[in-house]
Amino acid sequence: MPAIEIVFVGVLEGHRDAVYALIQGKVSNIVFSAGGDGMIVKWDLDKKGEGELIAQLPTAIYSLLFFKDSNILVAGCRFGGLYVLDLVTHKQKQLIELKGDVFDLCYLQDQGLIAAACAGGYLYFISDKNFEIIREFNPAANHARSLALSPDAKTLASGWSDGKIRIYDASSFEEEESFSAHSPSVFSMIYNKDGSKLISGGRDAQIRIWDAALSYIEERKIPAHLYTINNIILIPEFGLASASRDKTIKIWDDTSYELLKVIDRSKLPAHSHSVNKLLWSGFNNYMLSAGDDKTIKIWGIIC
Repeated sequence: MPAIEIVFVGVLEGHRDAVYALIQGKVSNIVFSAGGDGMIVKWDLDKKGEGELIAQLPTAIYSLLFFKDSNILVAGCRFGGLYVLDLVTHKQKQLIELKGDVFDLCYLQDQGLIAAACAGGYLYFISDKNFEIIREFNPAANHARSLALSPDAKTLASGWSDGKIRIYDASSFEEEESFSAHSPSVFSMIYNKDGSKLISGGRDAQIRIWDAALSYIEERKIPAHLYTINNIILIPEFGLASASRDKTIKIWDDTSYELLKVIDRSKLPAHSHSVNKLLWSGFNNYMLSAGDDKTIKIWGIIC
């Protein structure tokens, strides 16, 4: 089990409401953020977190997707707006109207498709060329909350507000598995590095480990937080990080799933409200966290 140290690097301020989305830019020191204020902000981590307002959308933004080759940024919003923004011309390229808040986005590069998980139980698959809707599913009345693509890009996992995880073939869109996972909502999922495990977190504050090679049989359940787990990410080389409504971030070993570190206000200048999103940056091995307190925190993780 690695010994790790957490260092507070700084804070990015400027949002006027909760921050829900973080995504890496074209180079490692650039990060985009968005949230309840409808602002999309570009941050340069190499210039002490200097921020630039990229766009002001008319409603809250819940999810972001960035295409490095084309400099296209896609923003999933409240009420179903999916905005396609050209960062070269600084213009809106397209607006796709979906049926419900766009909670999560995932890129299926092999298929040339954007997957969107939306309120009302809708899953959309949208062309990355002309941004037209290719397929629309409505397998449940409950919200589609989260998406995770397997490392081999063959399987798409979707998490739902009815507590279920539904597994789809990423090429045929056929449902391969469906099982109860959390009570009531599955807010975040990620596959481990080799795709053998699916790791999920939900409103029940549990992290659950599913064996992808054995029809997603549950391998382990961890009482990880006090309240809803909003996000789980991989940390290269050794671990996982989870973010929660209980205001904490926790670092876990990715093999034993033992708790390694807790980031909270008892020892560090952590978030004062719910932590909504995490991002592992390729720049200086920084981890970024975004919260309801309208801030983005930068953490150095040394192991």
